[in-house]
Formats: sequence, C-alpha cells, structure tokens
Amino acid sequence: MTMISKFDLERIRPTCKTLKEFAEKVGLSVPTLVRQLRMYDLPTSFRRKGSGLKVTKEEIYQLYVNEKKALREIASMYHVTHQSVAQWLRVFEIDARDMHEPNIKKNYPKNRKKRTYKPKNDTNQSLGNESI
Repeated sequence: MTMISKFDLERIRPTCKTLKEFAEKVGLSVPTLVRQLRMYDLPTSFRRKGSGLKVTKEEIYQLYVNEKKALREIASMYHVTHQSVAQWLRVFEIDARDMHEPNIKKNYPKNRKKRTYKPKNDTNQSLGNESI
C-alpha cells in the first residue's frame, strides 16, 4: 500500500472538489485514500459548510419585523432560499409571524368595502317543494 504523507494530503486537498478527483491526483483508490485520511484524522467529506454570507440580526429584524417583508422577498434579496431565511430567524431567535400577515396589507386595504351576505332561502322553497 502506497503511503502519502499528511503534509502532501493537506497540500493537495484544497485543489480538489471531490473525493474521486483527490484520489486520482494522489494515485490511490477512493477507499485507500479514505483509509489514509482517517489514519491522519483528516476530514473525509468534501461538503462545504455555509456560503460565507454574513447576515446580521439587525438586518433580518428590520426586513422581517419592521418592514414586514415575506421570507421569499428577503430570500430573493440575498439570493438564497426561503428555508435559509427561516433558519436565520431561528438562529437569531426572531419570532415568526402568522403565515398570511405580510399579504394582508397588500391584498386587503383598510378602506375596502365589506361584503354582505344574504341568508339562504329555505331549502323547501328553493326546491319548489311544498310541505303537505
């Protein structure tokens, strides 16, 4: 079994995007490479943690609570998914609003006319049946 030094593994790893590409660069099979990475206590996963996007609690609070923007609106501003914005709210401990609250102001202005509903006719009369 070919042994690669820890120094070489740490030097080459940042240049690769996948474990397969890393194995090809060092001339090992993927299982052998994983075994050596574990032997040196190096990470075996190539998952990236976070996008590096820095968002402050004040920004999110301003947009979500004060300006009453919807999660999807905030997400489009930061080019992330609405699930990411929901995660930020949980991390920053900002209470969620009612699901329809951001749309109430847009769709239902205060000066709109209210509908009045007339009571339904008696079912016997509406069907033309007369009681005997």
